Amino acid sequence: MIHISSNSAINGLFKAAEGLLKHGTGLMITYGPYAFDGKISPESNIKFHSGLISQNPEWGLRDIKELKEVGEEGIL
Repeated sequence: MIHISSNSAINGLFKAAEGLLKHGTGLMITYGPYAFDGKISPESNIKFHSGLISQNPEWGLRDIKELKEVGEEGIL
């Protein structure tokens, strides 16, 4: 449910996973709609994203590329 989480909560999730998973062998799998290279599709996900941001500017669909970077470097 990272689409309704703040950046600090997502950073905390990845930090906790780092401590729980074995380096090089463990996987953290997330589920949900994502943006890819800044693009969101289909239209229903665009509307969903807009609705989330209207409720809280820290919410919204995350770009999968940024999430991979957080997993590798640790900061969103």
